[in-house]
Amino acid sequence: MKKVLLGTTALIAATFASQAARADDQPVKLSISGIAQFAYGVDVSQKGHSNNADTTISKLSSDHLPDSAKTYANVDLSGDAKFKNGLTAGAFIEFSAQPQSAGSANVTTIKQDWIHILGDSFGEVRMGDQTDVRRAKGLAAPAWSPNYFLNANSPDIAFIGSGAATNTTTAWMGNRFMTSIAYFSPTFDGAQLALSYAPDNGTFNNAGPGTTVTAANPTYALGASKTFLRDVFSGAISWSGTVSGFTINSDVGLTTASAKKNALTLSGLQASNPLIWDGGLTVGYGPWLVGASFEQTSNLNNGYGGGLNPEAVDKNIDVGFTYTIGNLTTGVEWSRGIYEGGLLAVANGAGVNTSSDPKSHFTLDTITPGASYIIGPGVDIDAGVAYNVVHGSGYDATGYTTSLDGTGQSRGQEIVLEFGTEIKF
Repeated sequence: MKKVLLGTTALIAATFASQAARADDQPVKLSISGIAQFAYGVDVSQKGHSNNADTTISKLSSDHLPDSAKTYANVDLSGDAKFKNGLTAGAFIEFSAQPQSAGSANVTTIKQDWIHILGDSFGEVRMGDQTDVRRAKGLAAPAWSPNYFLNANSPDIAFIGSGAATNTTTAWMGNRFMTSIAYFSPTFDGAQLALSYAPDNGTFNNAGPGTTVTAANPTYALGASKTFLRDVFSGAISWSGTVSGFTINSDVGLTTASAKKNALTLSGLQASNPLIWDGGLTVGYGPWLVGASFEQTSNLNNGYGGGLNPEAVDKNIDVGFTYTIGNLTTGVEWSRGIYEGGLLAVANGAGVNTSSDPKSHFTLDTITPGASYIIGPGVDIDAGVAYNVVHGSGYDATGYTTSLDGTGQSRGQEIVLEFGTEIKF
């Protein structure tokens, strides 16, 4: 596969060289764009229960946040130049525009950056720090909140106090962005093929071939176990078209990698190869849009727990519909995450997780009805309700301990009113 990729790259490079730019061509010029979001959430109901009697909540207690405000922002630099030889070249740089987590010195960071060259006859080639093509082409269910703002699936901003994270059908493989090469074919009758390859999951990393992987090199770490990934391959096929007045969009994708353990930190422990596959379908007719997506990850720390064991499996489904009248979009979205084996069950004080032993298993359901109204070009206001339900057994993200006798069952639910606004520029 590597030889095929290298041969394809060489062929494309030769094509570029044979079509040299002319003296009157203009260089690539970058412009600024981005998004800024602000939201306010009020927790109006929260209930929880544990068989271990750790907590029983019938109303908000003084140590629980009754409300909260959050922001999310990105700034993008991008631009293209089309030359007279028919080729187009450009660049994309995405910055995170809000303070980062503790320990990052609250600096503005680059999230991804890549250059691309494209032509009508051969498609597009992207090179740089970027997500894999499965995620790039991933299709989420319709959501009334635009641009992943307050969605039930992979939201930019989420208000949830259950101790669980958020569901996603666009999971990451290893680090958020990998230095890779990606190819997107031309579109044939609405169908497009995409492929990508990353030698490893190091990002913003100048290490070359022969560099020693150590516990001190966090660019290769996947979770706390310091396992690094090699040969990250990804592929996706999408189709879009109109049939009898129905607008249809669909995709399927797959990402695989080879997990290599660091002998200094994982001596004697197994490092399982991760795998992600997904698919999605949306159908629109007039003002209506309905659809669903599904994704399964194996041996990854994208949901809960440490991952990297053969029994760590996350399954996420996203279903939604919207109705748009002029500037107003209303709808409802439901996502369910099923998380298995991410954390070890506990027997006699020791962690165990084998096929004959119970393993952690819990679900997160999020239902978000709401509406979004466009008050001007690129500016909208949003209001909705997030209803979150967590049900877990074993040692799970809600923090309840467990044993093999079945105790440790936990469940909780909450209702949050959400209000927000966003600006695209």
